[in-house]
Amino acid sequence: MDNWVSHPDDVDNLVEQWARDCSDLLGAECTVQHSGRRVWALTVTDRSVPDGPKRKAAFYKPHAHEPAPIAAMMNVMSQLLTGRTLAGEPTELDRDRFLAETLLCFMPDANPAGTAAAPVMAWDGSQYTNEEFWAWMRGVDPATGKMWKRVDLWDDTKEEVLPTRYGIVYEQISEHEYVEPNRHPRSSLMQ
Repeated sequence: MDNWVSHPDDVDNLVEQWARDCSDLLGAECTVQHSGRRVWALTVTDRSVPDGPKRKAAFYKPHAHEPAPIAAMMNVMSQLLTGRTLAGEPTELDRDRFLAETLLCFMPDANPAGTAAAPVMAWDGSQYTNEEFWAWMRGVDPATGKMWKRVDLWDDTKEEVLPTRYGIVYEQISEHEYVEPNRHPRSSLMQ
């Protein structure tokens, strides 16, 4: 996992480097979560070729407990932008063709605050059981000690029962409100 880029700080550092070194191929935009973490929208294409006829696709990862999609997107972007994998190996992609014929938008992590709060970099069952990890994801129900309920939007001043530990899947969008990124239009993902 030496070349595994999935933590928000590592993503930010690499995006900043690419924005400096590959500005002819990368459009980097971000919104900032209530927590202060940046949510990136990264457009990769050959900007000298008109966008109209290009094939277009968007890739994103909304959940805080899924690091593999972040690592995969960062590695593909590295190959397209630099010609090398994150391990430093030359890409096998037909890079010039991809860049000329496609416009690709990547959102590597739609909930970086949740990802940064995860108890492990990648859950594999060795440190937490599945039931324990579900409680990390959704929060801990004070009555059962198990996973708290799943909700689209909740307000910690209005809920009858609050989790004893907030779940990493929820994005804090205001002082008291939280949303699940792929389920609510006020999330960074949907913005």
